[in-house]
Amino acid sequence: MTPSRLAATCAAILLLASSLAAQRPTPARARPAAARPDTARRDTTAVKDSVSKFLESFNYRSLGPAAYSGRVTALAVPLSREPRPKTWYVGAAGGGVWKTANGGITWQSVSSGLGSETVGDLAVAPSDSNILWVGTGEKNSLRSQYWGDGVYKSPDGGKSWTKMGLADSRAIGRIVIHPTGPDTVYVAALGHLWGPNNERGVYKTTDGGKTWTRVLFVDDTTGFVDLEMEPGNPSTLYAAAWHRLRWGGSHMEGVGRGSGLYKTTDGGRTWKRLTDPALKNGLPTDRIGRIGIAISAQNPKLVFAFIQVDRGITEAAQGRFGGVFRSADAGGTWTQVNDLQAIPHYYYDEIWVDPADSQHVFVNSSSLLESKDGGRTFAPESLSRVHGDHHALWFDPHDAGHRILGNDGGAYVTYDAGRAWWHMPIPIGQFYAVIVDSSLAPYQICGGLQDNGVWCGPSGTRDEIGVTDADWYPVNGGDGMWVQIPPNDPWTVYSGWQFGNVSRFDLRTWKRDDIQPAALDAGAESGYDFTWDWTTPILISAFDSTTVYLGGNRLFRLRQHGQDWETLGPDMTRTPRENPAPEAGHTSYHAIFSIAESPKSPAVLWTGTDDGFVWVSQDTGRTWTNVTGNFPRGAATACWVSTIVASMHAQGTVWLTYDCHFRDDYRPHVW
Repeated sequence: MTPSRLAATCAAILLLASSLAAQRPTPARARPAAARPDTARRDTTAVKDSVSKFLESFNYRSLGPAAYSGRVTALAVPLSREPRPKTWYVGAAGGGVWKTANGGITWQSVSSGLGSETVGDLAVAPSDSNILWVGTGEKNSLRSQYWGDGVYKSPDGGKSWTKMGLADSRAIGRIVIHPTGPDTVYVAALGHLWGPNNERGVYKTTDGGKTWTRVLFVDDTTGFVDLEMEPGNPSTLYAAAWHRLRWGGSHMEGVGRGSGLYKTTDGGRTWKRLTDPALKNGLPTDRIGRIGIAISAQNPKLVFAFIQVDRGITEAAQGRFGGVFRSADAGGTWTQVNDLQAIPHYYYDEIWVDPADSQHVFVNSSSLLESKDGGRTFAPESLSRVHGDHHALWFDPHDAGHRILGNDGGAYVTYDAGRAWWHMPIPIGQFYAVIVDSSLAPYQICGGLQDNGVWCGPSGTRDEIGVTDADWYPVNGGDGMWVQIPPNDPWTVYSGWQFGNVSRFDLRTWKRDDIQPAALDAGAESGYDFTWDWTTPILISAFDSTTVYLGGNRLFRLRQHGQDWETLGPDMTRTPRENPAPEAGHTSYHAIFSIAESPKSPAVLWTGTDDGFVWVSQDTGRTWTNVTGNFPRGAATACWVSTIVASMHAQGTVWLTYDCHFRDDYRPHVW
């Protein structure tokens, strides 16, 4: 988070506090004061500027860890006449845009001026290498997808940016620039993930982004995830429409009537739906989901489509209807050449074809899958010491051995066609949580990273070069999340990864013990269905560091460093459950998301669930009261209780926030 964005957040919290105080019920006979919007605006600006100046007075340094980087969503390399160009751009899911001018040896952030640091796509004008476009908002529709605020243009290779519109599109699937006229740009806009909206479709500008025309639209729940231009013929484009919508906690509606494949031969004036059942051209025509498109540079009439089709059947059988399709006549007729499925589709379903070899095709999944026979057969490419979950791939058109790969672990480059890959440690890791231990000097920092585990490292060293990669060490794997360190035991680290998996790590013995309660453990309530959110909260009692609280659909108390456990209170989530949406054998919704213990008394405990309930106990968890009904009418109590903070001064005072973006509500809710 940049200082300016952090300043805005701090300012918002301060102003919300004053705003909420101002919104207290007015006595019946009292007349409320007239609103003064100009004064409020001035106050908002003053607070934001003050906080911004305060934060900018600090000196920031990168500490690590650098063993892995973070999720890369887009790659762009300026067109070059020579092999192995040195200037590359990388777009991150949560770290903005980065640039190297020396082939990946050093990197510079070029995100200053962007309103959002989540990247959906990057594009460099083929006719002017200084013109760079970025579409903000990640196209992969996972639970933790970050939204953007439109498209931006840089005329000087990322030194400066101008916002060019489409702010309410929220996510950008693809940007395509005319090969000789850089003012002509096409954008595939996905739209909101958590609700319907109209700023979706394929947009076109012919004046460098000053004005836009929507040239293709389906409906308010269908956006466009991919867009490809035929090499040598800029009037011909293929567009992939995707009906996708999430709601509740994790329910994903990723197929629908709006999804399909389209083609234009007149620069977007008219479009033909290639998945129209009347065409009988070999493509699937119903229950279509996400589609990836690739066109051969060697033979532009050869088009590939990686198509999700779900007819309500098992994943293993979906391939009978979806998979890799190939057209040798520019989309006139199609043949299913492989029934490959990339699960989950909302995270993958991209396809690429080698510009120097039309039979050399790649598709993404947790592995990078390679075909050498035009998509008929695929096998995982041997990627030694390379992270999984791939999202972006670039081929050097002048050197078949040179490729760049982007995945959940960062960016990688090869110069020998994939036999060896070099990882480039760009600091774009996505932290779920960070904690510091001030009992050591220097103090230790621990944090959980998206798909890159939990790492700990020092705030400083005696080495004159400062903290290095070698100073960091992993304490857990998977998607690293909550981390807790007992205040009087800096050698013990509690950390979690997805679906309630929690472990205790001893830094003295380097031993890790899993301590997640399981319904079938000895002494447990046999057969009880415990559910866990994707992100499980962990809290160490401030009064007894051997007591740990975990949040599932019930509150768990672990004693003696997790050797014994018990449930406290009832199932604290809503029943009947709304779209429980099982994923990977788990239910990632209807669970406790926030836990707080009063600093004044260990008897007072608070919990907040991801489906909106707030509970309090005043007897160390023996009895509980659901206080959700005490909120004023109209409060957003169906949203996630994202944070609870108990007051250090008053035992009955608590601060609470609701996160409603899962209901397509992006306003702050602070109580």
